[in-house]
Amino acid sequence: MLHFQKNDYFTKLRFPFDNILKKDVVLDDYFDRHDTWGLKFINIDDMINHEVKDFFSSIDLPLRTIYFMYGPANESLIIHVDGYIDENGSYQGMLCGLNFIFGSTSHVMRWYSSKSYGETSVNKEGLKRTKWNVADCVLEKETTLVTPTLVRTDVPHNVINLSDQKRFCVSLRFSNQSLTYEDVKDRLGRWIFWSKYIDIIR
Repeated sequence: MLHFQKNDYFTKLRFPFDNILKKDVVLDDYFDRHDTWGLKFINIDDMINHEVKDFFSSIDLPLRTIYFMYGPANESLIIHVDGYIDENGSYQGMLCGLNFIFGSTSHVMRWYSSKSYGETSVNKEGLKRTKWNVADCVLEKETTLVTPTLVRTDVPHNVINLSDQKRFCVSLRFSNQSLTYEDVKDRLGRWIFWSKYIDIIR
């Protein structure tokens, strides 16, 4: 199996704000086509409320950019990582993202292991990316993203939209790109969805 695999793939969170988007943001306006998966890189200040940006800065997690993704109805995204596997079998690229979902919530995000290093090429956005065939992967974990969710992006993953509605994902990416999923999860500890119930039990 690829050596970067671990057992923890996502963390669901609850923050002290309801909406991360500016009032004038229309998500549909960002994509010309709605029959295929799409990815845009958006400036934080163009889409996100300044209160949200200030919040993450205050907890030493300043935001760098947005991976804004569109998912068509009843479609599966190819298995990939948000980076690539180099010739030594090491991962190079984004380690995690904080995802907020708009539109369809009838979907699953899945993480996989594989004995293959996948196929690396330059995608339509001009980025070097590694992808895998489904036949070369073993499903490890899946979840539906409804609440804000910190997700690992250095493990092979994809999304399957199970509904007849479109799906948008605003994935916040942090200024410090060396932060691992575990690093970010530690800093977001008090906002983990179930933490208050755990505290009551203790």
